[in-house]
Amino acid sequence: MALIRESGVVIETVGTSTRVRTAARAGCARCAAGEGCGAGLNAWLLSDRLDLVLCDSRDGAPAVGEAVTLEIEESAVLLAAALAYCLPLVAMVVSAASAYLWGANEVGQIIGGLAGLALGAFVAQRLAVSETIARRLVPQMKRYTEG
Repeated sequence: MALIRESGVVIETVGTSTRVRTAARAGCARCAAGEGCGAGLNAWLLSDRLDLVLCDSRDGAPAVGEAVTLEIEESAVLLAAALAYCLPLVAMVVSAASAYLWGANEVGQIIGGLAGLALGAFVAQRLAVSETIARRLVPQMKRYTEG
């Protein structure tokens, strides 16, 4: 079981949730040079939100300003990517192909594909918030680091 670890600082604790600010990532060398795939632009536009992580703190919340280490399984990141990207894409392709097989014209196939994409995104969102899967997708504060 491989883990992804990230250090951060607690900025807020509410109930059993803790908001942690992590270090901003520079991305790959092409992103730093402004020649990347566009992910660097997204990171720049969303920079205020990308470095905030909401964690479960049922085992005791650390104090605001305390340095912590977050851990999440690599398989959880793959699951999140599959839910966010693969499920809607597969639903769109299956829906558009079904419309084609039922004899729909191009407009019908496009509408079918868009409907499949929307349905896939809805199902992915519902799965992601289900208690079983959501528990895996939330980073855990396994240990505190010296800050």
